[in-house]
Amino acid sequence: MKYIYSGPPSGVSLNEGDTVREVMLLPGQEVEFAPDNEYALALVAEGHLQEVKPAKRQAGTKDNPSTGGTQ
Repeated sequence: MKYIYSGPPSGVSLNEGDTVREVMLLPGQEVEFAPDNEYALALVAEGHLQEVKPAKRQAGTKDNPSTGGTQ
């Protein structure tokens, strides 16, 4: 999940399976954590992480590129 961090500048080492990921946390920065990450859940509870909601798509828009033809 993506979040915006709003706490003090800090760094953390996260155990993710067999690997360790080093993360620098800076105010206003977008960060990504696994949904069940205990550290992220603690930061959410403390009010230091706010979930980034996906942008809603407007009705009636299409992803199809223009065919370039005239009508």
